Amino acid sequence: MATRLDRTTSAADGHFHLRDLPPGNYTLRAALPALGSRYGAMRVKLVVGADGSAGTGVSLSLPPTLVRGRVLGRGDEPVALAEVRLRGSGEKTFTDRDGRFVLAGVETGERTVEVSARGYPAARQTVRLPQPGWERTLEFRLAGDTP
Repeated sequence: MATRLDRTTSAADGHFHLRDLPPGNYTLRAALPALGSRYGAMRVKLVVGADGSAGTGVSLSLPPTLVRGRVLGRGDEPVALAEVRLRGSGEKTFTDRDGRFVLAGVETGERTVEVSARGYPAARQTVRLPQPGWERTLEFRLAGDTP
């Protein structure tokens, strides 16, 4: 079987090469199928000139499927160091001093995000991530004292 000139796989460090492409217009498509739906695919247009050159340094950055948001407490003050976790998985992060968080590279589908912070009752919201590379933003408003 002949090697296809129009396909390649990147090295572990992300570098890739396409050699001996005939002149013309191409669309580069990059994806990480081994990681399921945690990242979307990306497409970039590329023109190969008559001399075989297409330039160098094409950079592709796959969009992660992610949930971002903010956790606010009493008086709409940001809650720092709140734990934000995806229910049913080990994925978690903590809010920064502005109460912001990002969970990147999560699987698509309906996901429940749980928040816990000292001095507040736990809260949860369900979010739907229908396709790889989608992003959703949530806001949690924590109130009251831990029972």
